Amino acid sequence: MSSRPKSFFERTRHPYYIASPAFRQNSGGVRALHYFCHALNESGHEAYIATEPGGTSPHLRTPELTQEVIKRHKAAGCVPIGVYPEVAHGNMLGLPVVARWILNKPGHLGGGTSYGKDEILFYWDEWMIDPSIVADKLNIPIIDRRIFNDRDAPSERQGICYYANKYFRLGREISPTLMQNGTSLCLHIPRSPQEIAGILRASEAFYCYEPSSLVLEALACGCPVALIDTPYLDEFQWEKNPIFRIKESEIGKIKPPEVDPVRAAEYFQRIDTQAWLQIENFIEKTQAAARIQAERQQTPEYQLQEAVNAFHNNEIEPAMNALAPLLDALPESPLPPAYLAFICAAQGLAQEAREFMDRAMEIAPDRADLKAALGESFLKAGQPGLAAEYLEEAVHLQPDMLSAYPALARSLHLTQQSDTALALLKGAAQMSSSAQAHIQTTLLEILAEQGNIAEFSQACLRYSNGIADDLLAVRCLSRFDASGERLVEALGAAQARLASQLPELGEASALPIKTAQPWKIAFLTSDLAREEQQGRLKALLNHLPPEQFVTTLIINDPKAGLSHFAQACSLVADHTLVIHDQDDSTALERLNANPADILIDLDSYGPADRLSLFVQAQAGVKLLWGEAPMPALAPDCLPLQGELLADQAMLPGIILPGLGECYELPELPITPAPGTPTLGCLTPAVRIGPEGWRLFAEVLQASPDSQLLLNLRDLGDSARAYITRQFTQAGVAASRLRFVHAHTREALCQYWQEVQLGLAPPVDAGDQALSTCLWMGRPFVALAASLPWSHRPAALLHCADASAWIADSAARYVELASRLPQAPDPSLRAHLRAAGLDDPAAFARGFAATMADLMQAVPAPSPAP
Repeated sequence: MSSRPKSFFERTRHPYYIASPAFRQNSGGVRALHYFCHALNESGHEAYIATEPGGTSPHLRTPELTQEVIKRHKAAGCVPIGVYPEVAHGNMLGLPVVARWILNKPGHLGGGTSYGKDEILFYWDEWMIDPSIVADKLNIPIIDRRIFNDRDAPSERQGICYYANKYFRLGREISPTLMQNGTSLCLHIPRSPQEIAGILRASEAFYCYEPSSLVLEALACGCPVALIDTPYLDEFQWEKNPIFRIKESEIGKIKPPEVDPVRAAEYFQRIDTQAWLQIENFIEKTQAAARIQAERQQTPEYQLQEAVNAFHNNEIEPAMNALAPLLDALPESPLPPAYLAFICAAQGLAQEAREFMDRAMEIAPDRADLKAALGESFLKAGQPGLAAEYLEEAVHLQPDMLSAYPALARSLHLTQQSDTALALLKGAAQMSSSAQAHIQTTLLEILAEQGNIAEFSQACLRYSNGIADDLLAVRCLSRFDASGERLVEALGAAQARLASQLPELGEASALPIKTAQPWKIAFLTSDLAREEQQGRLKALLNHLPPEQFVTTLIINDPKAGLSHFAQACSLVADHTLVIHDQDDSTALERLNANPADILIDLDSYGPADRLSLFVQAQAGVKLLWGEAPMPALAPDCLPLQGELLADQAMLPGIILPGLGECYELPELPITPAPGTPTLGCLTPAVRIGPEGWRLFAEVLQASPDSQLLLNLRDLGDSARAYITRQFTQAGVAASRLRFVHAHTREALCQYWQEVQLGLAPPVDAGDQALSTCLWMGRPFVALAASLPWSHRPAALLHCADASAWIADSAARYVELASRLPQAPDPSLRAHLRAAGLDDPAAFARGFAATMADLMQAVPAPSPAP
């Protein structure tokens, strides 16, 4: 072995971090990695296995890599050398020096087929790599000859054994002779290494279909070996391998040659000798690379990059400690003072941040991006005023730096300058730049936070990046577009986009209708919180007759893992399929593996709706069941709607009894509202358009002694300011508005206790606010609507026997709203109960009957508008 530098005062050798699965005897590749780690430690070097806790063998010197070890090496200035097998993707440990050990044909068992230009490559055997690849051989003993040997072998061997593990997994068939007469050593039969060695010691022949360490284990046990000559074996280019080969047809006719124990012993000794030489070559090459890297790490430029990386990884103290000495070491670089300014901003040290930024700008006066970055740091630290100051300075220095506009707009928005922020973004959105997507997204976010649903839907259509934006605009338009013209136009645009993505939409997805029970019914949901509020999914999973339906819950909600409701539904459903983290192709394959007779999209045109997945899925019948009945974009998808909401002439679909809804409302007492005469619209403010605010302002003008209770739900101060402005511009004082944040049915019911009369939005379906209003004995005023997706408020009043509160015009709406009831009316709750809206079992029975009728006589799909 070559001499290495030694020192009494510092390390001269750099450690190895070897990525590997936990140790197991039935994988040659895994054994190789662990044995190699052991060999490096035996050679006087320092090597660790990066594996799961407890994943090492007690017989080997293979310490586990821990965070404490990593910190110790970092403090000592070591340069860890990563050792990855070919199946590992990239530099998973993020190490400065990487050695790649190719232990099988690249890509055969996973991983990439090409490697980084700075990686040092080693290979196990010649057949594994292309001759053009520059790599050194590293082949070490992986046969534990304490276990695999020919000691105590019987004098007469009997029987045969075989191995075809990967061959089987690829769907190939093996020789019937082996299947009938041989013992399988494949992994599907769990055996200890000692048991395998016993079989090999007793067998008269071992037949192998693929490269495997079992070949050498058999030879070590004195068992004759034959490789089965197939096209699969040829993929590994093993023609140079000296192991005896035969064709499947020759099994039983030609015997593999006997093992010469002397030659076998010489062969294994030769492997040992060559392995130590190859390990020494590995050490020399990797340690040389680590020494070069260690020298580079002493340069100020490298230390600056490391400090920047630490800052972006939120390792503030190491970043600060590294940056401070670089102020003098790199006096002409603006980055050390700039990043110290960012750190000060994150810690709320405004004056110190300014001083460091002034120093950076003295060095590089044209680096407006640094000033913008400081503004973003203040924004992240919750100081939008300071953020706006620096970002405005940056944009003044460099007006075409459009990447700074989203953060500047966000800062202005948070400092009550939303109109200025929106004007800034609308102008920037017209300019082509790499920041355009971020600009448009920020514009939509601010419009949504402001509660400006009309501008939001218009922006969704103008800056649409796909079907999700189109559908979001459609859902918004259904809440305030009284004529429905813009909504139909938006549906047309969405349909055209969907058709361009899926040219054969609907042609290959239909399955034969199954009339026999039970039917497989699947519910696709992307918003479990909304489903929990509505109650229909829970009612169906709990009460659908099991002799009629087998239920599947398809979860497309990334928050499902934190939801008790999701867990409860999963326990009740016969099957649960989670797809939120899968692309359409993967999810579609899983859906079509067990297609549903009835597939229902519970989030029709919702913001997270997987419509393209839904229309491509195979099913006997597909139904769209959103918050309100809406036209379908695909010819084989029908809307599901309650008969009281339906308009078959305008929107053909499948009809459920009543409203097609089920509530689970709290048993709170009904009490009179105290104090000031109060009207209420607790439908979330984000669902109300400009026409709604104008109508409510007229109501308050006609009832000067009253106040209006409004539900911001998730919206904040900017929405409060926007909504207040709609009223003050109409001559209604801001003091007559009260804002609350109600999320649950229970909260809505509590707030209705403070109200004499509810107000339904003029177009929107009203959400849970309207049902809770009636439940608490309060009527609400609603406009009669011609559009199917606007029928619900009037339909609810019909169910509660309160049709007198339905207005046929805006003027009548204002007139009715001036008639505040003197006391709550408990009969409204009683009528809801009589209509069965709070009876989950009755709701499920009506649903089941509708689905049974549907499956007996499926109507012809109607074309979408």
